[in-house]
Amino acid sequence: MCQALLSERPCAKITLMSLRILAAVLFASSALACIPKESDPNVADLDGDGIADARDQCMADPEDFDGYEDEDGCPELEGPDRSEATAKAMEPALKVRRKEIASVPASLLASKQSKARITKYQGTAWGAMVDSDERSVVVFGFGKLWVKAGGKSKLIKADAYHGSFSPDGKHIALVTDRSFLIVDARSGKQISRFPFAPGTEDAMETKLIHLGDNGTVLFFDGCELQRGTVGSKEVQTIGPAQCGSRPLVSQNGEMWFTWLQAEERVTVHEINAKTGERRAVLGGEGDAPGLSVILNSPDGENLCYSRHKDGSELTCRNLSNLEDQLVWRGATDERLAFTEDGLLGFGAGPRREKRDFYVANLGDATLTKVGTLGVKEKWLAAVDGGFVASGGSRLRHFDLAKGIQLDIALGDGEWEGFAAIPGTTSEFLVGKERRATRDVFRVVVP
Repeated sequence: MCQALLSERPCAKITLMSLRILAAVLFASSALACIPKESDPNVADLDGDGIADARDQCMADPEDFDGYEDEDGCPELEGPDRSEATAKAMEPALKVRRKEIASVPASLLASKQSKARITKYQGTAWGAMVDSDERSVVVFGFGKLWVKAGGKSKLIKADAYHGSFSPDGKHIALVTDRSFLIVDARSGKQISRFPFAPGTEDAMETKLIHLGDNGTVLFFDGCELQRGTVGSKEVQTIGPAQCGSRPLVSQNGEMWFTWLQAEERVTVHEINAKTGERRAVLGGEGDAPGLSVILNSPDGENLCYSRHKDGSELTCRNLSNLEDQLVWRGATDERLAFTEDGLLGFGAGPRREKRDFYVANLGDATLTKVGTLGVKEKWLAAVDGGFVASGGSRLRHFDLAKGIQLDIALGDGEWEGFAAIPGTTSEFLVGKERRATRDVFRVVVP
């Protein structure tokens, strides 16, 4: 050590920068001195990673020092990447243009009242989904799951949270409490199982699975986007993301979005499932914080989200030219829905007895008020030719094709929509609160 640092008269001019450099060197030297070296004749270090064999869990494989579990001596090649380099590389640098969507005169649907035929479908459930041809129906229960097909019901003991059907309706992909699960849509037989990323088992909101054509399985495990095949255990990493990100997938499964909230700012990245290319699409310096809802349009061209900065806003970003369309300025519902032809439906306005229901056409850049919603009607889904909302004691169908708003009384109790039966505009699966559980009913509107 330079003795001048300890004496009253320095041997050379000492600057703040030189002190920083010297401190860094001293720290590094002391740290290295504490790590056993392979050259030390008294300490064995077979792989030369600086971790003694006595505490090296992988003596033949050197540690990769990526900021994740660097003390065990094992390279985490399949583990999550929490390194600062990865986080810095994911910081977005976006230049976004902005315009406001044009409001057009209200085109209110004709309001009609109707009663429905309601029959019990399944007990003790909190969600359901139906494949495109209604050949199979999945009902999520409390620690149980029913696959109903061909007039039979198969019970699976799995606490599933959400899932999807394959395009041909033959397989069901599920996110359970322990892993991703692929089952046969007819028999309910388990076909494949894929584990979660280490350390993310309890974060169910960071999991998503999608079934593609030809048995392709795409899933986000909490840290990485992976590709697999139905019936196989082999997986391939497509692209990493920051651990803890929440996933979203386009309708065709080609584009995935991961969003991560740090303090008040949310960053969204797009991952191409075919090429693995990743880019930031939301969360740049000019983007407002407080993002709460994200929805991708069916064509994959727009990413719609609500955010909070000097009030609430609903905005849709075109992913091709990074141009924003301000759809609504003010409070909106937490539920948004897109029809197959790209119309965006949402409720907005003061949360009193009623709110207005709007439809935005992003292609024409127009916004139209078409009807009203009850304050309890918080579930929203797109159906053929329109939208369906439910909650409280009724179900409301906005039939844009016929130009009517159909108000359907369901009876006393708290009802919440689960799924619309594909290919129809008048049949739905709806849940009704019953103590601590829900029963599923099939609702048919005449």
